[in-house]
Amino acid sequence: GSGKSTLLAIMAGLLHPDNGEVHLLGSDVWGPHFTERDRDEMRRRHCGFIFQQCNLMPALTAEQQLRIALEWASDLPTQEIRSQVRETLVRVGLQDHLRSRPNELSGGEKQRVAVARAMAKRPRVIFADEPTAALDWEHNGRGVFDMLAGAAHEDGATVLMVSHDPRIADRCDRVLHIEDGHLTEK
Repeated sequence: GSGKSTLLAIMAGLLHPDNGEVHLLGSDVWGPHFTERDRDEMRRRHCGFIFQQCNLMPALTAEQQLRIALEWASDLPTQEIRSQVRETLVRVGLQDHLRSRPNELSGGEKQRVAVARAMAKRPRVIFADEPTAALDWEHNGRGVFDMLAGAAHEDGATVLMVSHDPRIADRCDRVLHIEDGHLTEK
């Protein structure tokens, strides 16, 4: 209720702000010369998204969820896409669920598919809305956080994450708080 998810959507160019500017990857995404098509292209090529509700496509397997995201976002050859998809699903511990559809997965497994889908294309910016909320911290939450930290520290991605989990805040490079619509750094 404080506006964390709304702020994330504004920064990602998904929701128009009431006022102000939003600069992402060197562009004012809501400026007069940046079109909806420009925002779509930037998100497609350079951004990964982890939504609270996973937003998986019910008819697609875990493997297909990632493959379609990579095919849509890159010009990689088919063989490299297949390899990257499998490698990413192994990294989130879903190597035994490549052919599972969302209705065959637990809540935590669905969330890990969503994380893998966001990470597979190795985006420059990752928007993560409560990425570990549905996960047991010891078995999967810590691993997902470590993947996101790795994307930031090893791959140079910017990870913008909202969370209520103090274990995440304690491990982040920079923490901002939103309370009653006001953003502060502590």
